Amino acid sequence: MTYPTGSGSEILRRGAIHNQVNADTSFKFDGTSPTTGTATYVVPTNHIITILNITFQDQSNSTKTFQLLVTSGGVNTNLLYNVSLAAYQTYVWNERIVLHPTDKLLLGGSASANFDVYYTYVDQNWE
Repeated sequence: MTYPTGSGSEILRRGAIHNQVNADTSFKFDGTSPTTGTATYVVPTNHIITILNITFQDQSNSTKTFQLLVTSGGVNTNLLYNVSLAAYQTYVWNERIVLHPTDKLLLGGSASANFDVYYTYVDQNWE
C-alpha cells in the first residue's frame, strides 16, 4: 500500500450478511454483500476500510453465539468471542475498526446459526 497522493475517493458504503450459517463468512468491501459461508474476501489493494457499525440480529427462537475476528498477516485476532445473542434479539457493535489491504474481517456463528448482519463502513480508495 502506498500513501495517498491526493487522488482517490472516500465513499460511505454498507453491506449485509443474510442468514449466517455455521461456516465463517468474511465481510465484503465493494458495496455488495458477501455470500454466506465464503471466507475468502479481503480488503482490496489500495483501499483502507473503516468499519463504523455492525448490527447482529438473531432470526431464530433459540440463543446463538457468534465471533468477530480480524485476520491480518495470517494472524487471527478476536474482537468478539462467543457473544450470546438471545432469540430474536439485536446486538450493536459501535467500535471503529481500521482494515488495510489483504486484511479479512470474519464472522463465525454457532451450529445452526441463523442471524442477519448489517454493516456500514468508509471505503478510502487510493487507486
